Amino acid sequence: MVQRAAWHPVYDLRLEDDELVLTYLATVSQRSGEDWPAVELTLSTARPTSGPPRLDLDPWSIDVYTPRPPAPKSAPRRASMRSAMPGAGSFRSDALEEAEEMAADVASGPGAPPAPVQQAQVVSSGAAVSYRVRTPTAIPSDGTPHRTTIAVEHLGTELDYRTTPRLIEEAYLRATIENTSELTLLPGEASIFHGTAYVGRTTLEMVAPGESFEVQMGADNRLRVKRELVRRDVSKNLIGQNRRSEFVYTITLKNLLAAPAQVMVMDQIPLSRHESIKAKLLDASPPVTEQTDLNVLKWELELAPGAERQVSFAFMVEHPRSLQIVGLRD
Repeated sequence: MVQRAAWHPVYDLRLEDDELVLTYLATVSQRSGEDWPAVELTLSTARPTSGPPRLDLDPWSIDVYTPRPPAPKSAPRRASMRSAMPGAGSFRSDALEEAEEMAADVASGPGAPPAPVQQAQVVSSGAAVSYRVRTPTAIPSDGTPHRTTIAVEHLGTELDYRTTPRLIEEAYLRATIENTSELTLLPGEASIFHGTAYVGRTTLEMVAPGESFEVQMGADNRLRVKRELVRRDVSKNLIGQNRRSEFVYTITLKNLLAAPAQVMVMDQIPLSRHESIKAKLLDASPPVTEQTDLNVLKWELELAPGAERQVSFAFMVEHPRSLQIVGLRD
C-alpha cells in the first residue's frame, strides 16, 4: 500500500439509435515518488480503514435552559496575560499545522474513497469489487491522470422527452437505462454523445448491477416547442367586491424526428398562499394527465413522425378588489 495514489471513474455515454453504449473508464494518477512503467493495474472499490466507526449512541438529554453566569471581571485580564506569554500562540499554531498536515496525508492516501475503471476482468470479494485492467499502463509519478478502459457495455434504454416551455422552449431527451452488466458504476462524470456528436456532460450516481438509472441526454432541436399567451381577460364587472382574471395559454409541439416521440409536457397555474385569493384550472385540452398539489400540470403525449400537436389550458385568478397581489405574471 502506497500513499498518494488514486483512481477515479469517468464514462462515455454514446446514444446510437435506440441503444446506449457505455464506456467505463478510469483515470489513474500517483505521486508516490516512483514511476510505474507499464504496470498491471487492479482497481478496487475497497476503502481501507483503521477500524470500524463508532456506532453506539450517547444519551440525548434535554433540560431547562439556564442562563450562563456572567464571566468574572478578572477573566479578561487572565486572557490577556495568557496571550502575552511568550511562545503560547506559536505552540498552538504549530500543533494545528501538524494536525492539518496529518489530515491531508490521510485524505490523499489509500483511505480516500476510490473510483471505477476500464476494459477489465471483474473480481468480487465480499462488499468490494476489483477490476483487473488487461492492458498494462505506465503511470509516471507526476500526478497526471492517465485513462484506461474497464469495459464497453451495450445497454438497452427507453427514450422519452421532457419539456417545460414556461422556463425554456426546448425538449430534452431522457434515457432510462438498466445496468444489465456485472459492473458497479461508481459516482463520476460522464460525457454524452449522440452518435459522433458531443452533446454535454452529466454526473452519474452509484448504480449497482441490475439497477435502472436516468440520464438527461441534452436538448433535441428536432422536437420543436412554442408557448404563447393567447388571451388575458380582466373582468370589468365586479363579482361582489372581487376582481376576476382569466388566462389562456397554448403550447405547440412539432415532431421532426423520423420516429414517434413520447413527450411529457409540464406547465403550471398559480398557487394561492392567501385565503382571499383563489386560483383554479378552468379547462385543458387534452385533459391533464396529472395536476399536483403545487398546481403543476403534466401531459403525457405521443407524437407521430412529422406530426404537430397543440396543448391549451385556461385558468382564473380571483381576489378582492382592495387586495394588491404579487406574483401574478405571464
